[in-house]
Amino acid sequence: MSISINNKSLEIQSILFSHHFQRNKSLFGGEIGQALYFSIMGNLLEKEQYIDKSIDLFSSLLEYYNNNNYNEAKTNSFFTYCSGLSGLGVSLNYLVKKKYIDFEINDFNSNLQDILYEKAIYDLDKNNYDFLHGAIGIGLYLLETDFQKENVEELVHALNKIKISDDENNIHWREFNKHGENNYVVNLSISHGISSIIIFLCRVYEKGICQDICEELARKCVNYLISKKQNVFDYGHYFPNIIMDNQPKGGQLSWCYGEMGVGFALRKYAILFKSPEIEKLAFSIFSYNANKTMIDITRPLDAGICHGSAGLMMMFNRLSLEYNNEIFRNATKYWYQYTIDFAKFENGVAGYMAYNGNSKKFEDKIYGLLDGVMGIDLALKTFEHNANQDWDSLFLIS
Repeated sequence: MSISINNKSLEIQSILFSHHFQRNKSLFGGEIGQALYFSIMGNLLEKEQYIDKSIDLFSSLLEYYNNNNYNEAKTNSFFTYCSGLSGLGVSLNYLVKKKYIDFEINDFNSNLQDILYEKAIYDLDKNNYDFLHGAIGIGLYLLETDFQKENVEELVHALNKIKISDDENNIHWREFNKHGENNYVVNLSISHGISSIIIFLCRVYEKGICQDICEELARKCVNYLISKKQNVFDYGHYFPNIIMDNQPKGGQLSWCYGEMGVGFALRKYAILFKSPEIEKLAFSIFSYNANKTMIDITRPLDAGICHGSAGLMMMFNRLSLEYNNEIFRNATKYWYQYTIDFAKFENGVAGYMAYNGNSKKFEDKIYGLLDGVMGIDLALKTFEHNANQDWDSLFLIS
């Protein structure tokens, strides 16, 4: 590793160590993510001051949430995976199970069970299944605790209630009002769409809950996805981002949207239910996209995890670990180098700027886990140290 690369990472860590997120408590954009980051980095780099920083942040976060009446919270984000209690809960449970931090969280988990269950049911009644901002993210947190089985069962039944069947008896879920009430949208993505539902159903099945329903829903949803597969040579990708009014729209190479997330959902299903044909399709998606470079990408690409190069590095590194395949190692190395080289903005955060979709410029200074330098550095250091990347389970790819 060159001195310049190491200095860049140290610069990011120094910036984040002193950065205050003000009122942003979120996992993917704020203080929860900062606490998670310093716990993982402290253990990876054997830096006790980072672990202490993480503990201080988590202690402050628990005090903040304990001082708020959960039942009187006014905003949806207070509870979500991306921005609220579910994100805090899943982070703490992950770190305690890894023995990265020593925290007593049983009371915290117990106090949240009924509150978050009720919020998830409310969201599903509104058709808001969204992983990052709705019921699926809450459900994934509940699965990480000593959960009340009946609560998870009711979530599965609520999902079953709002499913939509097509003429071929495949099923999907309509997107929650993101593209306007007049448009009928089925989102295929892992961040906001039905790929995350498939992964959730598989994880519930693995816990031995509602196995018959979970298998049926997952199978029929996978069949729906497969029915939307396109000719890759005509479209440049196997799957679109969304289906709007029964027409495929978009297609990109990223974590948040695009067929890589579909591939991880298909692979999860295929391994769990022993379907070689579906696993073969997932591998085809992965290997086709592993050969892509910036020449093949027509959209602006920043370095973040969400829709940038660190997310590509994270996904291909996961596949390299799973398949021990040279094509995925080479793809990881390619996007690693792109991520390093992207630290080129004089006024950026350690040289990094995120893309602003409104101005169409790289001009946003973002510090967080999903779009900012926190996620960038975590992905870089994990790869550089040849470390176990199991934190990517928080992004549903393992």
